[in-house]
Amino acid sequence: MMNKKKRIVFLLGCIAILCLVYKQANTSLVKAEHKETNNLTKERKRDLSDSEKKAVQGPEKKTNSRKRKDPFLEILESDEWEIGLNDGQDNEMFREKSYVFVTNEAKQLHVSTGFGSDLFNPFVETGNPSGNKDDPQYYKGGEMKNSLELMYSDVNNQSTVFGLIEPRKDDWTKDRLLNSSPLILSQTNDSGTKIIDALSINGHGNLSDTKNQPSIIENLRNYGIKKNIFDQDMRYTKMVYEVRNNPAVKSANMFDYHLRVETLTGMDNNGATIMGTKVTNISPTILPGLSLGGKYHIDMKRVINGGSSESTEQIEPVRFLDSNRGLVFTSTNQEKHASIQVRFYLDTPSKPQSWSAGQLNDSGHLEQFYDAKYSGFTGPASSGQEKNNAGFDAIAYSDEMRQSNGIKDSYKTAMYVKNNPTDLAPGESTFYSYRVLSSLLISETPDIALDEDEDSYFGGSHTITGTTMHYNEKSKNIEILYALKPEGPFVSGDLVKNSTPGSDIPWSIEIPESALKLQNQKIYIKAVAKDLGDKESDTLVQDLIYNAPPVVKISDQKNWFINGLKYNISGTWTEEEKETVSLYYSLDDSLPKIISKNLPNPGGAQLFSQDIPASDLGNESHTISVWAEDVRGGLSKEVTWTISPHNMPDLSANLAIDKTEIDEGQSVLFTSTFKNSAADPSVWDNVIYETTEAFPENVVVDTSTVKLNDQTISGNVAFEQGKLSVALGKIDPMKEMRLTYTVASKIENPPIMAPIKVEQAYKVSGITADGTKKEQISDKKTFKVKPRIAPVEVLYLEAGSDEVLHPKLSLSGQIGQPTEQLQLEAIEGYELTQVFFDDQEQLPLPDKPFTVNYGAVKQVKFYYEGGLRFKAVPDAFDFGTHAGSVDAKRFKPQMEGQKLIVSDTRRGKSGWTLKAKIMEPLKNAEGEVMTDVIKYNNGSKEELTLNGADITIFQHKESAKHEYDITKENWQKNDEGFLLDIKAGDLKSLGKYQGKLQITLEDAK
Repeated sequence: MMNKKKRIVFLLGCIAILCLVYKQANTSLVKAEHKETNNLTKERKRDLSDSEKKAVQGPEKKTNSRKRKDPFLEILESDEWEIGLNDGQDNEMFREKSYVFVTNEAKQLHVSTGFGSDLFNPFVETGNPSGNKDDPQYYKGGEMKNSLELMYSDVNNQSTVFGLIEPRKDDWTKDRLLNSSPLILSQTNDSGTKIIDALSINGHGNLSDTKNQPSIIENLRNYGIKKNIFDQDMRYTKMVYEVRNNPAVKSANMFDYHLRVETLTGMDNNGATIMGTKVTNISPTILPGLSLGGKYHIDMKRVINGGSSESTEQIEPVRFLDSNRGLVFTSTNQEKHASIQVRFYLDTPSKPQSWSAGQLNDSGHLEQFYDAKYSGFTGPASSGQEKNNAGFDAIAYSDEMRQSNGIKDSYKTAMYVKNNPTDLAPGESTFYSYRVLSSLLISETPDIALDEDEDSYFGGSHTITGTTMHYNEKSKNIEILYALKPEGPFVSGDLVKNSTPGSDIPWSIEIPESALKLQNQKIYIKAVAKDLGDKESDTLVQDLIYNAPPVVKISDQKNWFINGLKYNISGTWTEEEKETVSLYYSLDDSLPKIISKNLPNPGGAQLFSQDIPASDLGNESHTISVWAEDVRGGLSKEVTWTISPHNMPDLSANLAIDKTEIDEGQSVLFTSTFKNSAADPSVWDNVIYETTEAFPENVVVDTSTVKLNDQTISGNVAFEQGKLSVALGKIDPMKEMRLTYTVASKIENPPIMAPIKVEQAYKVSGITADGTKKEQISDKKTFKVKPRIAPVEVLYLEAGSDEVLHPKLSLSGQIGQPTEQLQLEAIEGYELTQVFFDDQEQLPLPDKPFTVNYGAVKQVKFYYEGGLRFKAVPDAFDFGTHAGSVDAKRFKPQMEGQKLIVSDTRRGKSGWTLKAKIMEPLKNAEGEVMTDVIKYNNGSKEELTLNGADITIFQHKESAKHEYDITKENWQKNDEGFLLDIKAGDLKSLGKYQGKLQITLEDAK
């Protein structure tokens, strides 16, 4: 039973849409109507009654499922629609009216819902604005729109909540439904966006064209469904028509389209009005970049004292529901607690992708639909206010925002919705829906709703779920109570926080098994506002009905192979309460088919069998579901499995080994690539991977490294008796599989002395759909395990350049054994400065030969640095024995000992300099000294006189040669060098003269 507040939510929410029927005015259109009717009859052909179809739905399709459904699509695609009469006579289902009285704290509101004949007055006319009789007739777009003006008036008086629209005259200059546009279409491509209001005159954006509306509208139908909701007869209405571009329109906004449009108005189980639009491409080609949108004018009336209404400008801001749930429009009355609120819930399963509240834009000015100042949208793919994730009661649009946007028109609110552009292939659809819920703002008592008002009980504890809501922010805590008797006692089941007033809060109660009984039982639920003096909601009742469900078992679900013949289902069913049972099966989740109806139940397991004809199976895969239903509607669990035709596997297998040779103790990587190339479906199951040859005794597989497509396999891997096996299960067709693992050579003691050849292949085998074994063997590959010998390389290099100064040594030996003595080679002109074992420098520097172990060191490097030095020097310069004289004399010396040779092995040769000075002048035994007599001829005109200071006698700049022989190149060849120059009268005393000369070699730097 629906509580009082739930009633007003239902009735006021119901008025948000005006659905229309029409009268035919043209013979050709009547023919099209008959054709459409015939098509519908075919589509809705039934071999079972509606009640039978509902009764046999599987468990996941039960009407009390807790899965979130999409009421919009569920109702839109129902097969229960009745076609409305279009010949001037009313269909009985559209003729009744509902009268419900609702009480709130202040007054009594009497509302008459508009399901009577007044609502469906025929007024849609046809037109032929071109005047050419051969042109198609089409409907004037204005009359196709839904009126969304919400009219609340006459408190304490009976009134009609729908305003009717009078028939149009032959005046094509004005559209009487300009304010709301539920069918705004746009097309976006590389050249930009075109946008039209498909149902409005001037809806192509050309305000001067008053003769051609954008769309031709054909094959209009109205349908209705009558349902019982909350103990009241409620109706759903659906309008279906075709719309395509009018070829007479040459506006820049026009584009080609041909769509079937379906609009729905109805009610969901929570008492809210469902509103939605769906368009389907019925042209033979893809419709690219299509965006479906809508604009809805929300114009609220204010109720004043005395029960009359006042049509004033709306001044209340539009506010958000919490967490992107939607928008709230409010009509403020003089008694604030009697204010009326309309909530647009935009969080339905088929919600629009973008939405916002904004200023009502001008008719014909289509550019304003993608103007953020009006709609909040900047383009077809832009987001709207849903991106804000605003909190409850935050302002979405207000008069202040209108002024700040520079809009001079008066404050008029509208709701805008749209989907992003999409390419619609023939038969594909785009759609949106939302819910509208209206309510008096009750401030004292909470509201409560049950997810299920009837549930089955099979023993154990039982969980009840639902939602509660309170608008009063002072109510911080809401307690959910339950009782097993109407008079109580009520006990606490859950306590929830009213953190966002006005939003639904989920609650859950688990009732223990000890409080329940295995028979029909009622559970009473109510909500209490703890912070407002324990104000209580109405009490709701859940009927808990015990029923032991039947059990179905299938004998052989492995029989999934289709061989072109019929397919047999066989198994058993049981039902412990001995109620009669009906068995059903469904193929690919289609309508259920009866296996057996109302079978007697003697108790125990009962056999059943059913053939599915080959004509139903064809050559495609299918999902089969089987279930049972007892006479009280108890449903078994579905038994579901897949059957399919089968292509025999087409197998390939390849093996790769990453190395052809390894040393004892090293490893290689095996990569096995295999594939079933047969087209799907091709079953290859229980697949086993096996190596075909036994590995040698000292060669093993590391099972921890086995990976399939880079994923480590845990379990199902074995290495026994030298062979690897891996259980792979089912291998899908057309998918390449890669199995990798490491094969290692163990170190033997003593080590192997001769190479070992390892030859290997693998086999993959599995079971096909018909139970046969299918296998494939790879080609054989080999690798070699070499004895455990390690090399050592010895290098003699120049430091800084790595230039080889001495032939290298290449040594090899058994790992762990020492090498021969490695000598510290003396290289002329160079000095040993560093020794490295691999990349590790050895400190201190070795000063004698040494050894390293094979396998521990791979490379020894000796580094030498070059220098600048005298390679050879004379022992003395002998000027000879000469007779004394007072005359001037000049003598050249004879060198004793070696020549004067300079060696330069430096890397960066920058030249060098020779300097000379007299350390001890020439002196005889009597102590007589001769000074300034030793000179040096450097090839210039002036000779250098040597004394006690360093004097440069030679400079060498050439860097190519390592050695320079001054004696040969200068003294002998160029007649340069030292000389004794005694001037006339300088010889004072005879005797043997000796002195000391110092020659210095310096870097030119």
